[in-house]
Amino acid sequence: MKANKGFTLLEILVVLAIMGFLMALVAPKMAGITDDATDKVSETNIMRMVSYMRIYLDQTSRFPEHLTNIVVQSGGGYELPTISDLDPKNGAETLAKKLDDRNKLKIHILSVAEATELNKMGVVNILNLNSYDRSPVTDTDRHPSMNRGIINAGVGVAMIGIGNHSTAAPLPGSVHQRKTTGQALNLSAELSSV
Repeated sequence: MKANKGFTLLEILVVLAIMGFLMALVAPKMAGITDDATDKVSETNIMRMVSYMRIYLDQTSRFPEHLTNIVVQSGGGYELPTISDLDPKNGAETLAKKLDDRNKLKIHILSVAEATELNKMGVVNILNLNSYDRSPVTDTDRHPSMNRGIINAGVGVAMIGIGNHSTAAPLPGSVHQRKTTGQALNLSAELSSV
């Protein structure tokens, strides 16, 4: 009788079933690792930005110029750029759905008091993103990407945490310890809370 070399069909099926079972156990944990890593990178980037803004404010007693305003100018108005619908088949979007879910971005139109306060903090010029990925804005109403804008009353800005506050929480020890009323565009409070 000659000896068979190799594996039987039953042995191969058993090994494949065990490997499939192990993959089913491990795959969800691997997916969670990538989500956690993405979250950690986002948090690190925010902390670096806050640190940069604090250092800049401490050294110059004002905020930096030409901050990017994440808006799309449409004719005479403002809107948020397209937010992902998680469908890769219909083209690129500007903002991730997860970013919008976390931050609930809204367009806020600056009042005279808010524009004046920002100007006093050194924020006079901004760059409007104007990313028109899949935007319904017609070509005639579009503005150039990274279009320079000036902070004035009536300018639309993308905001996180719009609220009606009677006072703004200043950065401790900063020269910008002022009170604002109405809907506060409170950059210093955002910086101190992150």
